[in-house]
Amino acid sequence: MNGSIASDRVCAQQIDSKQRRSEKKRIDLLAALLRKLLILLAQVSLAAFLVLLFYLAAWAIWYRVPSTPWRTVDLRCAKTQRPYYLLFCASLADNPHGFPGHCYVVWSTVTSPNLEQADAVSFMPKHYLDQVRALWDSVPGMLEPHSARGNIRNLDMLMAVVSEDQYKRSLLTRSRWQPYPFKVGTRDCVNFARTIAASVGLHTVTPGRTFPQDYIRKLKAIN
Repeated sequence: MNGSIASDRVCAQQIDSKQRRSEKKRIDLLAALLRKLLILLAQVSLAAFLVLLFYLAAWAIWYRVPSTPWRTVDLRCAKTQRPYYLLFCASLADNPHGFPGHCYVVWSTVTSPNLEQADAVSFMPKHYLDQVRALWDSVPGMLEPHSARGNIRNLDMLMAVVSEDQYKRSLLTRSRWQPYPFKVGTRDCVNFARTIAASVGLHTVTPGRTFPQDYIRKLKAIN
């Protein structure tokens, strides 16, 4: 009887030892997999950071290259009509980096208005912190007056000379944007400029997710 009990104990100990070794192997395997996963995650994160850093550096250089000469287009049916002026502007944004640029329209009755004092309007998120969420979702938008203030670095511009009727039509188009939600790529500062441009007869293209300075370059190229 005692020999049987001792044998059972030895078997139980052997089984327990095997289970512990098996459990340890599983833990070691999981730990190794976790280490590999963490290393891979660190490598991917570093690569993504370097790509982002390179992109921002390239952007900062490219959009600080002096803009092409400003362009003037006379859209009046008769040159004897009193001239009014719409200035379609793009510049670096009002922040230290200038990213991602800013687009606005200036309404004027004189040829060379003081931009920072002029009737310069853009369409922006109503709340500053909504700018990130607006990349994928609609947020409350607003017409921002005096939009040229702080937004004249590396300025690019297309000036449209229009009649009084065209000028009033553009103001009506502007007023219709007041209740719109804001969303990057569909209802943003660039699309606002596009609808104003279309309202006075400029040739336009659908901007999509286009940087402001790129869009003004396109407007100048096709008008």
